Amino acid sequence: MPPRSDRLPTGITRVHPHTRRALRTPAALAGCPHWVWRVRVRRRGQGDFDRLYPQDVRDTLQATLDFLQHERSTAVHDLRRDAGRAPAGTFEEDVTTYLARRASVSDLQGRAHNLAVWAAWLTTRLGTAFKTPQITSALVELALEAWKQETVVRKRTGDRRQRRWSSATLRIRALHLSNLFTVLYPDGPNPVLALKDRLPPKSPEVEKAQPMPVVMALLDAMRTPTVVAQRKHPSFSSVRAAVLGYCGITLQELWSLRDARAFDLRAGALRIPARRVVERFTTVNGRAVVRVETEAREARIVALARDALEACRAFLNYPIQYNGGGRRIKFGYFAVGSFRHALRTASNIAGLAYPVSPYDFGTDRAPSVDEVHALVRAMRHDVVPYRPTADRRRITTAFIRASVLAHTGARVGEVALLAPEDLRLQERAVLMPTEKHRRHAGRMERVISRRRIPLNDYGIAALKLFVKYDLFDRLADRSRVPDETLVPWYQQLYYQVVVAARRVKDPYTGASLYFTPHCFRHSFATALAPLIGGDAKTGAKILGHSPQTFMRYVRANDETARAAVERMADGLPPLGQPLRSPTGEVALRVIRRRRTS
Repeated sequence: MPPRSDRLPTGITRVHPHTRRALRTPAALAGCPHWVWRVRVRRRGQGDFDRLYPQDVRDTLQATLDFLQHERSTAVHDLRRDAGRAPAGTFEEDVTTYLARRASVSDLQGRAHNLAVWAAWLTTRLGTAFKTPQITSALVELALEAWKQETVVRKRTGDRRQRRWSSATLRIRALHLSNLFTVLYPDGPNPVLALKDRLPPKSPEVEKAQPMPVVMALLDAMRTPTVVAQRKHPSFSSVRAAVLGYCGITLQELWSLRDARAFDLRAGALRIPARRVVERFTTVNGRAVVRVETEAREARIVALARDALEACRAFLNYPIQYNGGGRRIKFGYFAVGSFRHALRTASNIAGLAYPVSPYDFGTDRAPSVDEVHALVRAMRHDVVPYRPTADRRRITTAFIRASVLAHTGARVGEVALLAPEDLRLQERAVLMPTEKHRRHAGRMERVISRRRIPLNDYGIAALKLFVKYDLFDRLADRSRVPDETLVPWYQQLYYQVVVAARRVKDPYTGASLYFTPHCFRHSFATALAPLIGGDAKTGAKILGHSPQTFMRYVRANDETARAAVERMADGLPPLGQPLRSPTGEVALRVIRRRRTS
């Protein structure tokens, strides 16, 4: 054991930059000259904190250890506070701060997006300094009613028309709010569920349903995808890294650029303003706080070479909003979390000796021009080649899950709850688990029930592949996944379905088909309705709907209407012959009433 003076603080180790293998001996450190610091905190069931830092975070070794110890103590404090809040059910700090910190330590994929939605809701409806020990159902009802009034006014006075505001806006925001209560108060009652009966009914998106031949064509497109996919724009992280690497500027100087006027491409110069945006790490009440401040420094002009000019031109021409995603922050301060992760992954792919940090650009630790070339090439992702092992597995699993959804009409969350004992393949049926909320003793409780769905040959084949590839999630309930879009494999399934649908033509419009995983359920219900003669009870039993909801899938059939009208003509005389009164009955006569003067 090393002497006490040479021991590192708890949770701080020297590790390999790519494998994260701990380097504890002098021989191991000598074999890896570009080792990095690893700061790790783990609490069972309460989240984790695991980050890598370069060797010289501060000027001296003692200052570096003090900074890393400060980072770890802050993480420990946050994790303990989260653990203490769950049983207490209190919410004592600022909403925006809590949601931003919670999104950074959460390990559930996709929760950052929902947290942003919830933060916008709380900021808009309840104010930026909102603090309360408990959110009641009355407060939720007031917020939903305010949403309703705002939407109605927007429908009357706004330029854009909105259809079905109740189902498309109110219920979706109520769902986001319900997920927020699941995160903040996991042990307390959910006030949104108390208002479930008072919310307007959800209208199914029947217009997105497609005929079964189109669904089968979509499944075939998912099974045989294109070998190479070409994107219109590279990743924005690669464009940002190219500007930093080729121009030789620091991250603080990139933050200081306010608009496109700083780029003088004709003169081949980049003008860095005198006011620099910097980060300051401070501690407030035992918590780590990052403050963004401005400092007065000397303005400078950076001469741009050929690669730097191309990088700046790509930076200026990059769209602010690309492929339906969020808005890009091109000018001003931006958080470096995702950018740091992209650089670390690209450094490993490019085979660099150490992971490049966003703070390395423009300093003595900046990568060379060749390393920047390799780094940008690894980060571009403009051409997505086909990888026989990883991509084949992902494509196959997405195809199997889509086949199960298409031939059973199940929801995505129900497939996530599916267990091996629910399969009845010998009986050509499956017991599909359904999560329902029922009122018991004045409280809404989660109940897992199962409905029996008969299977055809396609459904049996899909479930056999489901068992062969072992795609069961084995979830006891959906408490870990409050929204079915947060199922771990949903993002991959959604991407595979949407991309494959673009290669299929919409039979109604002739354009590229827009299709999502939930549209399999709408298509199944729309195809099932005429085959069972509009029997609402049978359809509701198969789909897990109420009979009223299933009747919305029943469409008017032209052939059935034509046959009914033809049967109405039975017994009538041929065309051109006068109508005869029935035999044995006296024909009615019209007697005009005389007018008396």
